[in-house]
Amino acid sequence: IALEEMGLPYSLHYVDISKGDQFKPEFLRFSPNNKMPAIIDQDGIGGMQTSIFESGAILLYLSGKTGKYIPSDMKRQVLVWEWLMWQIAGFGPMLGQVHHFNHYAPVKIDYAIERYVNEASRLYGVLDTQLSKGDYVTGDDYTIADMAILPWTKSYARQGIDLAKFPNIARWRETLHNRKAVQKAYEIEAEIGEKNKTDLRRTHRHGASPSCSHLAWDQPLRAASARNRDWDSRLVVRAPPHLVQRARKHRAKPLSRLSYSKRRFVDRW
Repeated sequence: IALEEMGLPYSLHYVDISKGDQFKPEFLRFSPNNKMPAIIDQDGIGGMQTSIFESGAILLYLSGKTGKYIPSDMKRQVLVWEWLMWQIAGFGPMLGQVHHFNHYAPVKIDYAIERYVNEASRLYGVLDTQLSKGDYVTGDDYTIADMAILPWTKSYARQGIDLAKFPNIARWRETLHNRKAVQKAYEIEAEIGEKNKTDLRRTHRHGASPSCSHLAWDQPLRAASARNRDWDSRLVVRAPPHLVQRARKHRAKPLSRLSYSKRRFVDRW
């Protein structure tokens, strides 16, 4: 979204994490946490090649580079920083937990499901209240904070959220989805996703972003990102004792060895 909104020239590169491309030395050189997204700006700081990983850092870098979608005065900048960090530290991670425990955990844990669905609802309420104050998250101006938060609301139904209870978010989403750059970004995501289909039951990872693009970037910017990680169909898992006990209670197979044919997904604990 940011690249399209800022009018930056770029090319996208698919990172095949099912083959472990994210662990290759050439990738780790600019994304040491072996995660996506990450970018390389060939015309970066001081005209030198500059690499950045982590989506929040990338958005701050791009807005600083272009002077777009971030206010010029410090007072309003701080507001953008706050809501960008809110997404990074709370909204994204908590919704990731909702997706994991609701849809991918090998054992359904009522406490975890209730905890994270309730927290998701609370966070949607926080966002809805903030959006009651203006057209966009930080007021009257569209910023990188909106760009960071929007994709996480894409799967609100799967997060157990009734959007009718959050009218300001519904209005805000409609406004953003009418932007040409946002539409283009989602078209690209759909196109890449169609070409590189993966079984989410096998590849979803704890904490993985539902909005991560599986892309990378060049000319003069290069980025990399990926949606999921492929796992072998049979895994050895080190599970915490309370999950082992719960599995026994429900007469499930021991969590030390789970067959994909029997369990949709096994996370690494």
